[in-house]
Amino acid sequence: MSVVFRDPVVLWREPVMASVRRLAGRAGLAALWIVLGGIPGVFVGLVPWTWLRAVMWILAAIAILHFVLGIANLVRNRRVLLRLMGTGSIEWPKSVQERWLRLPLEWVEGPFVTVAPELGQITGSKAEPRVTLVGGLRTIRRLPLYGATLETFVETANAAGNAHGVSFQIATLDEDPQIDAAS
Repeated sequence: MSVVFRDPVVLWREPVMASVRRLAGRAGLAALWIVLGGIPGVFVGLVPWTWLRAVMWILAAIAILHFVLGIANLVRNRRVLLRLMGTGSIEWPKSVQERWLRLPLEWVEGPFVTVAPELGQITGSKAEPRVTLVGGLRTIRRLPLYGATLETFVETANAAGNAHGVSFQIATLDEDPQIDAAS
C-alpha cells in the first residue's frame, strides 16, 4: 500500500488537560517572580533588596518567555506528539526551542514500528508511562502516553496508521528493540 499522501496524519496527541496544566504552571511561575520582584513604577514587590529584585525581574522575564513559547508550541503543533508524514516517516514534531537550538528531528521509519515500555520516574509524572518507538534503524525515546496503557496507544496509533500502511506492535519480553534495530 502506498504511503504517499498530502497532509500529515496525527497518530498521538497530548491531552488538553496536560497542555492546560503546563501553561498554568508556567504562568504561575512567572506571576511568582513578578510578585517577588515587583513591577518598576507600579508596585515594589515582596523582596526588600533592590539587587535581589533585579534578579527576580530577570527570572520573571525568562518565565514569561517560557510561557509565550509554550503558547507558540501549542499553536504550532496543535498538541500533536506523533505524526505520520507523507514520506512514510513517523515524527515527533520539534518545538520552537528545539528549532532554535537546531536539535535533530526525532523520527522512525515505517511500516512496522515496535513499541517498548520505559522505566518510570522515581517521583512519578502526569506524563507517565513513556515508551520507546523503534522503526528501521531509528528510535524515538521517552514518548509520553499521559496515563494511557500501552495497548491503548498501539490501538489508537494503528487505527490512524493502518490505512496508510503503518503498523505498531508491542515488543515482547524476550526481544530487545535496541538490539533488533541495530541488526
